[in-house]
Amino acid sequence: MKDLKDQYSLKEITAMLEDVKQKLAQYSYGRQHGRAGESYADPYKEYARLSNNLKSRQARARKREHIKSNNKIYNEILNIHQDEDKYGIKPVDERRYRNTFKSYYIGAPNPRDYIKRMTGLSLKQMYILQERTGLIPTPRITKAEADADWEKRWASGDIY
Repeated sequence: MKDLKDQYSLKEITAMLEDVKQKLAQYSYGRQHGRAGESYADPYKEYARLSNNLKSRQARARKREHIKSNNKIYNEILNIHQDEDKYGIKPVDERRYRNTFKSYYIGAPNPRDYIKRMTGLSLKQMYILQERTGLIPTPRITKAEADADWEKRWASGDIY
């Protein structure tokens, strides 16, 4: 607090305060998260509060962008394309499917119900991933069985 008063005049701090308010408006989410902050009458305290708020929002935005870029890189490495989700299979579903084969007991066959419990996929989705990845659950899912499950889900409206 004392540092800001020593460094900047009242005129400078009010100009800086307006600049921070404009930058904060760019990061506006349109809804309130948590308790609403109380503004200070002292412009130095208000500038410190709003500049910390701005830094926090910028850091969260950088983190979101970093996660998006990591997902994009991951999809490129594994040759997974977002437009291949014809049956509702997302890249995260494929990762979970692969991980069930790593996380089950070593040397034991990977049961179908374990995969369903850990991933939440339908039989049709598991069949497609079985064919795509080469990782086969026990018992193996047949095309007729997967198609019958797909038709049953489609008829009941329980599709994903």
